[in-house]
Amino acid sequence: MAHQGYKDDLNKRRLISHRGIRTEFAEQWQFRATVEGMPAELTRVDASNHNLFDFLVKNVSFGPTELTTDAVEVGGAIFTFPKTSAPCVITMTVRDSSTWQLYNWFNTWVSEVVNNDGTFNLPFKYKKLLKIKTYKDDEGGSEVDLWSDEVFPTKMGDISMDVSAEGFVEFPIVFQQFRSLPGIKKKT
Repeated sequence: MAHQGYKDDLNKRRLISHRGIRTEFAEQWQFRATVEGMPAELTRVDASNHNLFDFLVKNVSFGPTELTTDAVEVGGAIFTFPKTSAPCVITMTVRDSSTWQLYNWFNTWVSEVVNNDGTFNLPFKYKKLLKIKTYKDDEGGSEVDLWSDEVFPTKMGDISMDVSAEGFVEFPIVFQQFRSLPGIKKKT
């Protein structure tokens, strides 16, 4: 009788293993990010179905959903209720070209947000549509929108340069979602 239990357990594990092998997992490199209104030299697509921006963006990090809550004490229990939806922050680590194209593009965009006299412009002047897409192949036919919404630039991170280091100059750029929730997409 105990032997039969081991046989059933082995069958269950075999089925789980086969399911894991057949599952197509999302891989970290399968993304593209685009921002409307970028300079043509950054968005021109070549024979590889990629533009320069695809090669300069090393990674993208964002938390697409955040709900803040309020806790209410009732007797000895605590009930938690949703309060607001928070706009998300999108961070990209980028490598720049030798002519500093991303550095210049980002700073130009920041100058559309804030003026030299310290005043801020209206959102219609500076918010732009950022799209993050996933894909399964390089042909471009399998792209699916994962997240998209209007954003504006908020920070360019530290740029480190070192005469004894190898590799490319990299720095983070940060965007803020203009308003919360509209960018949430159901991934199918």
